[in-house]
Amino acid sequence: MPFFEQHITTGLEKIDQDIDFLLACTSEVLEEIGEPELAPLLKRDNSEAGNVPPEKSAQVLSIAFQIMNLVEENVANQGGRRLETSQQVSSDTGSWGYWLKRIQETTPSKGDLLETIKRSSVHPVLTGHPTEAKRPSVLAQHRKLYQLLVELENQMYTPIERGEFRERIKAIIEIIWRSGEILVEKPDVASERDNVLNYLREKFPVAIEISDARFRAAMARAEIEWDESDVSAYPRIRLGSWVGGDRDGHPFVTAQVTEETFAQLRGAALDTLRRKLKQLSKEMALSKLFQSPPAYLLERIIELDPSCKDATAIEEPWKRFAEVIRENLPRSKKGNKGYRQPSGVIADLHLLKKSLEEANAARLAKTYVVPIIRFLDTFGFHMASLDVRQNSGYHDRAMSQLMQAAGIPDAENFSEWSEEKRVAFLSEELTRARPFAQDHGQLELEAREAVGSLMVVANQVRDYGRAAVGQFVISMTRSLSDLLVMYALCREAGLTRMTDKGMICLIPISPLFETLDDLQNSEGIMDAFLSHPVTKASLPWQNRDLDEGFAHYGEPVLDPSAPLTQEAMLGYSDSNKDSGIIASQWGLFNAQSKLIALGKKHGVSIRFFHGRGGTVSRGAGPTHRFLEALPEGSLTPGTRVTEQGEVIAQKYGNFLTAARSLELLVAGSVGPQLSESQNTPTEELTEAMSFLSEYSAEKYRSLLHEEDFLTFYRQATPIDALEQSRIGSRPSRRSGKPSLKDLRAIPWVFSWNQSRFYMPGWYGVGSSLAALKSEKPDLFEALKKSVKTWPFLRYVLYNVENSVESADTLMMKSYADLVSDESIRDKFFKLITDERAATREVLHELMNGPLEKRRPRFFTTLHARDKWLDLLHAQQIELLASWRKSGSEADLRCVLQSINAIAAGLRTTG
Repeated sequence: MPFFEQHITTGLEKIDQDIDFLLACTSEVLEEIGEPELAPLLKRDNSEAGNVPPEKSAQVLSIAFQIMNLVEENVANQGGRRLETSQQVSSDTGSWGYWLKRIQETTPSKGDLLETIKRSSVHPVLTGHPTEAKRPSVLAQHRKLYQLLVELENQMYTPIERGEFRERIKAIIEIIWRSGEILVEKPDVASERDNVLNYLREKFPVAIEISDARFRAAMARAEIEWDESDVSAYPRIRLGSWVGGDRDGHPFVTAQVTEETFAQLRGAALDTLRRKLKQLSKEMALSKLFQSPPAYLLERIIELDPSCKDATAIEEPWKRFAEVIRENLPRSKKGNKGYRQPSGVIADLHLLKKSLEEANAARLAKTYVVPIIRFLDTFGFHMASLDVRQNSGYHDRAMSQLMQAAGIPDAENFSEWSEEKRVAFLSEELTRARPFAQDHGQLELEAREAVGSLMVVANQVRDYGRAAVGQFVISMTRSLSDLLVMYALCREAGLTRMTDKGMICLIPISPLFETLDDLQNSEGIMDAFLSHPVTKASLPWQNRDLDEGFAHYGEPVLDPSAPLTQEAMLGYSDSNKDSGIIASQWGLFNAQSKLIALGKKHGVSIRFFHGRGGTVSRGAGPTHRFLEALPEGSLTPGTRVTEQGEVIAQKYGNFLTAARSLELLVAGSVGPQLSESQNTPTEELTEAMSFLSEYSAEKYRSLLHEEDFLTFYRQATPIDALEQSRIGSRPSRRSGKPSLKDLRAIPWVFSWNQSRFYMPGWYGVGSSLAALKSEKPDLFEALKKSVKTWPFLRYVLYNVENSVESADTLMMKSYADLVSDESIRDKFFKLITDERAATREVLHELMNGPLEKRRPRFFTTLHARDKWLDLLHAQQIELLASWRKSGSEADLRCVLQSINAIAAGLRTTG
């Protein structure tokens, strides 16, 4: 049997074996705690609940699905190890081994490779989007269960020891059973922040160390010489967060919450660093009797510890040096003792590294000192940079209130002013340093909160520098004036300065282009923004590392030759929600291509911030495929990408998985820049995609605008129950209006997935491809030939195929039967199922055969859950009907339990 066929077969057999083992443990637990009637539900061919109450079956099967998810995760990681052991690591798609082999085949110079690696940067940004359905305490038990599963891979354990492992596994399963997975109360911002802090403290530092080790091993296998003890030679990783800073439609994220978040992030970074330095001091117990400490090390000890009068008397100077570094870390709230910035600690750690290397102890420097330098380079004193996001409409109201406070005529109608009038007024204002209001405490709500939150940022910059502050993200950016309003608000909060080149803003402002119209207009908006005097004056300030607080260090020295970068955020959810997946993906591709060219015109690199969600309909897909599918030049200035909701736990909950996720992100950001990736479409392909985009968007929108569609949607999906769920701290609607426009993309996608339509991930694709084949057969054939060679097309079609296969016509029919009006039900069910059938048919033609033949592992693992899901869907449909009739809290709780269980089975929420 060929190696890879055997590799897949071995993996599938291992999945079955481990699932059977854990299900047997679960059955034993249920019998031992007095619930024997539930055990039959765990038979994998079972599709009958019998007399088991729905809340019990949902709980049992939710645990079963989590077991399957953990097993599949572990088998995937073990499969990666098998590839390494068999010297097949270059076939591990997306890994460093895979990309380095491809890069070497194109024979660029070693210098080009090392320079690209050094220049590359990735920025995962953790968000609190409401898509994580499980309680944090239960997630912690899942991680323990996964770790025990990993330990059982070790064949050294005796039968007695393996029996002990089995008992520990059963204990964890019992805890999960007795805890319940569903969120009884809606989480607040503080609990979401604690969850993110846990990942930043406990998961990412270790995952980065493992990922770096895999990078070094891949470079060694590829026989590429480089200085692995030089932290600046590694790709840069920077972490970001929205939790505590994202206030778009989230009234609970106040200025006080943002202030607390900055403080907790800083505290987490310094506490973690203290622990690392404490451990370092233990490892540095080197006696001066066996190696002589250099004079510069002893002199620096005295500088850091004035109480030390004679460093030559210290028996273990290297240990003492690590201790005094730790003792000089900032402790007070404003950090005015010892080191003011991470660069000072890094400099001293380099001194320690140098002294060890001179003592012929380079291995000790590489093993113990370099990882801490890497930690500081990544996390600094701030752990993660906090973005502040708000929507342009809110800013308009705040601006209007400020203008009214200043007595400006017609200020109450500011949002209705023409774009020309708004730009003229704001541009004139931005030539002056004056604020609009003297007493911000007397302002109306929006102005008071907007200015208050920005003043928190101003205080952070003043005291600690800008490292802890990410971007000011303006959602629903529709015009230049939306961005100029932000400049004016920053002026009000003390975040601007007057220079000889005019006013500058200290914090970068990032427009967020979300809808398809916004994406199409992005080039014009960004052209005007980059041409504006305030932006041109601000970019040199914003593009240097302002680590130091201005209160302590005064004006920075600017380097006029330094490269300039301006960020633009792209929303993957709303463009899909209003136009369908083909129009959305092509709109995003085109917007990036145009903005890259625009940046070159202005001498600025455009760095993209990809607002991807956890499902195909919100931009999800394999990380390495996604990065390879981006337009040429989009990765050069670095990449920021959101990690949302349940995706955080899936990608970063366990160390090996977290390291793998980072490797795919980092290697995937480097590889396409150097390999011969054919991602610039020909004129023929551009014409084909433009046709598909327009046709599919019209088809998709015609469904949404069809009379009575909202009635069908609200009755055929559990959207009404999701609006009552406790998932996430943010409201499900932007303003509470019962319209599709006001509904957020997350519950929109979540509800279609729960009812097994998966409609936003494929609707319109089949019709548009059929039309292209009929009306422009030459373009269709060109498209067909490019599926294997054009990364963008392959990525989009694979994602569409995943959504189509995840949909289930029989389940769709059962949910549609909830629609009370037969004519509405029949009309929309036929429209949707006809389109799904057309999409499947044309995909089989384009992709050369059915999915089960081409992607057997995906097909097998996807449908291994069908029997249990069928049971849960049938129960949910009955529960929905009952709850809609009774309106009782007890019925709602049962519906929410079923939603949680189905989400676990589908491995996705919204």
